[in-house]
Amino acid sequence: MDIKNITFFNFGKIESAGQAVKILKDIGIAFYVVGIIMILIPLYLNNLPATLGGVVFLIIGFMLHKHQSRTGSIIAVIQQLIAVCLIALLIYPNNLQVWGVWRDFIISLIILVYSVRATQASFAYHKFTQSTVHWKNFAIKTLCAVIYAVILAAICFFGLAKFAPNFMQSNMQMPGFIINLAVLVGLFLSYNGFLPFTKNRPICEVHA
Repeated sequence: MDIKNITFFNFGKIESAGQAVKILKDIGIAFYVVGIIMILIPLYLNNLPATLGGVVFLIIGFMLHKHQSRTGSIIAVIQQLIAVCLIALLIYPNNLQVWGVWRDFIISLIILVYSVRATQASFAYHKFTQSTVHWKNFAIKTLCAVIYAVILAAICFFGLAKFAPNFMQSNMQMPGFIINLAVLVGLFLSYNGFLPFTKNRPICEVHA
C-alpha cells in the first residue's frame, strides 16, 4: 500500500472534488472517534458537563463527513486554536515538567493540523463543484436555531427548577452546559432541515 494514498499521511495538493470528499469523510470519521472518547471518559468519571467537548466533535464530524461543510471545518480550526493557546499558557512557565499537559498540547496540535486540512478540502470541494451559497436560507436557519436553543434551554431550566432545584445549585457548571448544548442542538437540527421553516432551504447548492 502506498502511504501517499492514506488520507492522514497525504498533505499534497487537492486535485478533484472526489479527493476532497475522501479527505473530509476520513477526517469526519476521526472526529467521530475523538468525540466518542471525549464523551465516554467524562461519563465514566461522572462529569457530565465535560462531555460537551465530545458533543462538539461529533457535530463537526457530521458536518464534515456528510455535508463537506466549510463552516464545520472553520469551527474546528477556531476551536483547536483556542485549545492550543490555552494549553500553551497552562504549560508555561509552571507546568513544563508535567507530561499530561504536554500530551494534551500535542493531541490538540495534531487535531488542529487536520482541522486546517479539512478547511482546505472543504473549500476545494466547493470550488470544484461550483457551489452557490444561499445567504437568505443561511440567515433563516440561523435565526431558527437561536429561537429553538432559547426555547430548549428555557424548558430545561424550568424542568430542573421545578423537579430538581438542588441539582442546579450543587453543580455550578450545569447552566453553562445546558446553554451550550441547546445552541449546538439548535444549530444541528436547523442546518439539517429538521426544524419548522428550515426544510427545503438549502444553504449550499452544487451545480457541477
